[in-house]
Amino acid sequence: MTAKIVPIKKAHSAAKLTEHDVWLIKGLLKEGLSPSVIALKFDVTNHSIYRIKKGETWQHVAEYTEEKLDAK
Repeated sequence: MTAKIVPIKKAHSAAKLTEHDVWLIKGLLKEGLSPSVIALKFDVTNHSIYRIKKGETWQHVAEYTEEKLDAK
């Protein structure tokens, strides 16, 4: 039996963010937007944004880069 790869949001039904959301959040943080404003935009707690910022959660999501944005 092979393991099925499922996007994080689908694998964890309680997750409010997708990997793409986190990638965008990292970009917004890099641009200097405050974590509290980002939290409101994505309907999550300030604590969730700070944990992403510190690298405590979602470490597997790449940092935001302009090159990656242009590739889409």
